[in-house]
Amino acid sequence: MVTFQIYRGWHEKRTGDGEKRARSPKLTEPGILAQLSDIRLADLTPERITAWAKVEGQKRAGRARLAARLLKAFCSWCAEYPAYSEIMKSNPAKNKAAREQLGKPEANEDVLQREQLPAWFAAVKQTGNPVLSAYLQTLLLSGARPNELTALRWQDADFIWKSMTIRDKVDGLRVIPLQPYMGQLLAALPRRNEYVFSVLQQQADTSQTRMMHSKRLVSWY
Repeated sequence: MVTFQIYRGWHEKRTGDGEKRARSPKLTEPGILAQLSDIRLADLTPERITAWAKVEGQKRAGRARLAARLLKAFCSWCAEYPAYSEIMKSNPAKNKAAREQLGKPEANEDVLQREQLPAWFAAVKQTGNPVLSAYLQTLLLSGARPNELTALRWQDADFIWKSMTIRDKVDGLRVIPLQPYMGQLLAALPRRNEYVFSVLQQQADTSQTRMMHSKRLVSWY
């Protein structure tokens, strides 16, 4: 029996169900394609994929759309590969009904335009919290993810060779330039413990940071 075990093996290795996460108190959830992992390739029909899309499209549509594209590529490979071509003679993931269940991505209009930068920096510098102010500015200048930056340790910031090591959840580690202005922001922060943004790192998530950022944005208007 040939099933969708290629995905399942990867899923169990990467994200075991109910395990602790590295940067969050929440437990891991089943992968986006877990619902299809025990289905035989011969039984992977357009109707099954549509039913999967209906469920996942309501919970996490963006990730489901990406998974659907990867699933379509996988099924195309199976249809062309001699060992599986007799099992999967067509691509069930090329499915209009499933695409309709997943919907179309909405354009992201939540962006900071160049003309808004002076006002943004002015507002962020008036937060009254130097750690939060430095965090938000470094977040913008470095392009790092919020959780990557809250996990930044002092040993990751090289003030001599002007570099910063980010713990990337995808690639493991990546080194980015420590720009002079970012270096000034970080060097001015108090060294309470091993973390650069010590107060923010102790929070379970970044919701409070987003709330304070929103308050500063409101002050623009």
